Amino acid sequence: MKYHRIFVGAMIILATIGFFVAFFLTAEHYLGEVPPCSFLSGCEEVTTSEYAAVAGVPISLFGAGYFLAVAALLLAHLQGYGRKLFQTAGVLVSAGAVIAVGLIYLQVGVLGAICIYCVTSDTISLLLFALFILAWKTGKQ
Repeated sequence: MKYHRIFVGAMIILATIGFFVAFFLTAEHYLGEVPPCSFLSGCEEVTTSEYAAVAGVPISLFGAGYFLAVAALLLAHLQGYGRKLFQTAGVLVSAGAVIAVGLIYLQVGVLGAICIYCVTSDTISLLLFALFILAWKTGKQ
């Protein structure tokens, strides 16, 4: 059970970082700015592509909501509010991992450009999934 709490705690930290990355991208979108890319030059191509928004809503806003929900569910789980919250977070991070793979494919395979912020967000989603598996195996389910 000790390791379960450590893995869930790491997930909360990662989800919080993911929230801030997604929030930054969302703010840049609504400000009409392109996030600065230091060592990669694909941020503009990715963040202004036809895939960057759904019905005019930037996908980063969905990402911010996703990361916030995951962090809140896991925090409540650690506070003792039940395993259903952990399981719900598991459904979210599983979906998030699938979406992250799709978004990475869009960047690399379709657009031929990489946004470091987007890849960071996608990587966090994949790490959340891996940590969820570890937390699941070490927890009392």
